[in-house]
Amino acid sequence: MSSVIVMQLLDKDGYPTKKTLKKISKWNVKKDPKGLIDLLLDVWQWGEKMLIVRKGFSTGLFRKAIMKIEMHTGGWSGNESIIEALKKHEYGLFLFYLEKEIRGGHYYFEIPIKEWLCKVKM
Repeated sequence: MSSVIVMQLLDKDGYPTKKTLKKISKWNVKKDPKGLIDLLLDVWQWGEKMLIVRKGFSTGLFRKAIMKIEMHTGGWSGNESIIEALKKHEYGLFLFYLEKEIRGGHYYFEIPIKEWLCKVKM
């Protein structure tokens, strides 16, 4: 994303704006999970070092291709406010894709590859 657009998503101190947090909290994750993660990568402090996206396979008898998302807040309040915005959405990322949460700001999600690749038009 261009630096001009990213600047509009963050305030002068590098924190997500209220408008950005509202956009995150209202995102239709079933419609476009990849779009949400792309947005998070633009506003997440320490970017791809603390928000990791990689291909993998689910565990269990019927292994399916998935996208594994790891989010680590690093204790930074801006990242923690993003997590709070994600948790506000009652039908969002946490409901559908959370695999585990570990105390200290560590979150792990698994999104089926079919959903990741398919942007649904509504």
